[in-house]
Amino acid sequence: MRCTRYVLSISDLKNDRVYHTRMGGLRFTCLIITALLTAFILIHALSRSVARIQENYRLAELRQENLTLKNKLPEWENKIKTLKSALETLNKRNDDLRVAAALSGPQREYGVGGPSPTGGYSFAALRETHPIETDLSILESSMTQLGHRIAIMENAVIKRKTRVAHYPSIMPVRHGWISSSYGHRLDPFTGLNEEHLAIDISIKPGSEIYSPAAGTIKSVNTKVTPNKGYGQFILIDHGYGYQTFFAHLSKAFVKEGQQVKRWDLIGLSGSTGKSTAPHLHYAVFVNGEPKNPIDYILE
Repeated sequence: MRCTRYVLSISDLKNDRVYHTRMGGLRFTCLIITALLTAFILIHALSRSVARIQENYRLAELRQENLTLKNKLPEWENKIKTLKSALETLNKRNDDLRVAAALSGPQREYGVGGPSPTGGYSFAALRETHPIETDLSILESSMTQLGHRIAIMENAVIKRKTRVAHYPSIMPVRHGWISSSYGHRLDPFTGLNEEHLAIDISIKPGSEIYSPAAGTIKSVNTKVTPNKGYGQFILIDHGYGYQTFFAHLSKAFVKEGQQVKRWDLIGLSGSTGKSTAPHLHYAVFVNGEPKNPIDYILE
């Protein structure tokens, strides 16, 4: 039986020559197997090299991202601390506003999310830095707007409290009783009908008289003509159009231009001027018009 033989031709294109090699079937088979194994090994090695290059490239990316995060984390931690501090301040201001304005309803709590600055950061959650920076920026903007709204509310409450402080809301004497009301009455000296644009409060002479609200002493009279006029008197300008008038005093403790607050002692009751007995003549004016003082007493 004849063995099959093969001819392997190799071309040298550079020198324009062709080489021929004759070999048996076994040798040819071994050559093919060797070539295939060599090709497999080369392809496997190449794929591993490509995988290593990709892995090194990814590691380089991760190192860069990690470096970026390490640089960003202190900045975020400082921002979070600042936001938490600002939030505490806003909550305190909000609580003060609720007390000042006597607001009712549930308290609101404003939260700041995110991991603790001392640890617990998830790399997967922090890989993308831009969304976190955007969230912090939005939160900062929201808190700034909240602070602005609270400032407006504070200003409104302060104005309201100031106005209330200047509202003549208390009886200026203690333990007295109204002996002559606001409106028409008979003059005790002439017996004629007159319009009494105040109230008379009977009280022991020397009783303390208090300012019914904050204001400025506009006028003080200490010159007395017996059985004429209002005797010793005090006029207080409370602002916002309110004025109060106190007459027939025995003593005044204030002077013109002096600032007073509600419950400040301003004088003592008496019976000076046109008066039949110890009492306080108390009048309230709103924008220059006399008003019934009883309508302004909230006690």
